[in-house]
Amino acid sequence: MTKVTVDVPDRALFALSDRAEAADMTVAEYLLRAGLEVAGITERRESTIGRLVVLGMTDAQIARRLNTTNAAIAQKRRQLGMPANHASGARGPA
Repeated sequence: MTKVTVDVPDRALFALSDRAEAADMTVAEYLLRAGLEVAGITERRESTIGRLVVLGMTDAQIARRLNTTNAAIAQKRRQLGMPANHASGARGPA
């Protein structure tokens, strides 16, 4: 992965921060998605799901972000051969 530094005026950063938070994203994720969209480059849904699983997001968090169901994310994650992430503090079977 390559690191990119961007100079952003304070006022614009506050607006970007608000929009990123509303989309349940970091500012970096929001800027990356916006930049790719402007350039006409779209990420395949499978790679998006895989990337978010690697980042530690749960199926429910990914489903909210991608505006789909938990079941759809779980199915795609299993097809990718990836284990589920569990919310911190979540309890498994006793």
